[in-house]
Amino acid sequence: KEEIKEVITWAGTTTIPGDPATFVISGTPSVAGTYNYLVTSTGGTCPPTGVTGKIIVNETTISPSSATGTTNQTICSNTAIENVTYVIGGTGTGATVSTLPPGLTSSYNEGILTISGTPNAQLPAGTYTYTITTTGTCTQSSSVFTLTILSPIANFSADTLIGVSPLLVNFINESQNSNVYSWDLGDGNESGVENPSNGYITPGTYTVILTASKDLLCPDTASAIVIIKENFS
Repeated sequence: KEEIKEVITWAGTTTIPGDPATFVISGTPSVAGTYNYLVTSTGGTCPPTGVTGKIIVNETTISPSSATGTTNQTICSNTAIENVTYVIGGTGTGATVSTLPPGLTSSYNEGILTISGTPNAQLPAGTYTYTITTTGTCTQSSSVFTLTILSPIANFSADTLIGVSPLLVNFINESQNSNVYSWDLGDGNESGVENPSNGYITPGTYTVILTASKDLLCPDTASAIVIIKENFS
């Protein structure tokens, strides 16, 4: 009667001739799960015999569990993020996050990783990507958290801010990290261009206000006084 000796490593089969013969299951699993198998002898003079076994393939998993969109956030400078959470499953025992900016922290508790806080106001405007990597006994999984920080800074100057009527003032927009501009020119006139000009006729003092934003988000303002004197000539 033929003797079957099992050596289990993974899928795909080969037979090593000999007495007794050795049947080898080998390979690298790619999908987690429980796999039951049956090895049945062939050939020889005895009836076929079989042996069963089980292979359990574990994995470490990570999946976002917070609200849709929280893993890719856009916020204004010095504003708290909406908490981001990930479920760590399988054989995962925790997770680490690539260097977070000052003001943001990560914490792990009972299978949940949470990223929260308010990025430091000094963090430059831009898009930052952070990688979350599981820890555990099997091959690790990872996910990413993307944070875009908007920080418009309104600022402007003018070729002149004081003069006699009529006075044409040319404003020079010096704002940073912005692309949408709204001007209140102080005399009832408004403008949405980047560098407006305005003619002042009536003597008086006018407050000019510039509002700068990034795609209408995170507005910032700057102001200046225009003084128009009466023309006695």
